[in-house]
Amino acid sequence: MNILFSILAILTGLYWMIKGTSYKLWVNHGPGGGVFPVIAGLLIVVFGIVYLIGEIRKKSVVKFEIRMVYPIAAVLAAVLFSYAAGLIAALSLFVTGWLKCFEKYGWVKSICLGAGTGLVLFLIFDYWLKIPVPVGKIAELFSSY
Repeated sequence: MNILFSILAILTGLYWMIKGTSYKLWVNHGPGGGVFPVIAGLLIVVFGIVYLIGEIRKKSVVKFEIRMVYPIAAVLAAVLFSYAAGLIAALSLFVTGWLKCFEKYGWVKSICLGAGTGLVLFLIFDYWLKIPVPVGKIAELFSSY
């Protein structure tokens, strides 16, 4: 299972690197919208390769349990939801859901931390760095009026 996870991580990193190059990497003497996905994808690929090599050398067999799929399914759901609601909203909901379901935080704390995560991401990327963040189809519908 760990080898499968590292292969999925490498493939995910490659996807984000390729997807990031579809955005501009450098715009008006500053980073464009593709810089972060390319860097993040590269890091995921590197760490996935390191993890894969470690797992191959270890040669241990881990028994499959369904709870191992939950984090992968949660990330996949967040990625798919980002196309509809936007990246920041999807990550905020991901953090909220993760804290509530897996970390067993209370609703108030989970919602506050999820909203805080969204606010910090918005301030860093959209406000200060002026990097366009994907907004999703729902926001595109409202902005067309």
